[in-house]
Amino acid sequence: MSNKTTFDQDEILFQLLNGSSALKAAITGGIYIGVRPDNSQLEDVVINSVVVADGSIQLGVANVNIHVADMDVTSGGKTYKAPNISRLKAITSIVYPLVEDVVGTYYVFFVENQNTIREPEIKQHYVNLRIRFEFHASQYSQ
Repeated sequence: MSNKTTFDQDEILFQLLNGSSALKAAITGGIYIGVRPDNSQLEDVVINSVVVADGSIQLGVANVNIHVADMDVTSGGKTYKAPNISRLKAITSIVYPLVEDVVGTYYVFFVENQNTIREPEIKQHYVNLRIRFEFHASQYSQ
């Protein structure tokens, strides 16, 4: 039996999301672990882990971030960038059920919370799904 790591969390989420043909068809970009390509203006999904504690029950936290470029909005004769809510919502509606309440052979995880975050320097917003993991050492089969 070996303790699980943040790399294990990332890989579990990546396999799950990358295995979704609906998600791959819905986004214009890719699914990445850790970072996304510099200056990407595509719709990307990025997975990153924050922490995994040691013990017979290991608790961990990971993020699934759904990036979408802002859109131009004109109001009162002025044009500005605003979140593309319809695309953020559409992609989130595919991702959320995939990570909502998952039970594996040696782990469980669920969405702990969700937030939308602005990235003004690159004119994008992303939806952050914070995922809470529990690894159960007594059931490790790997």
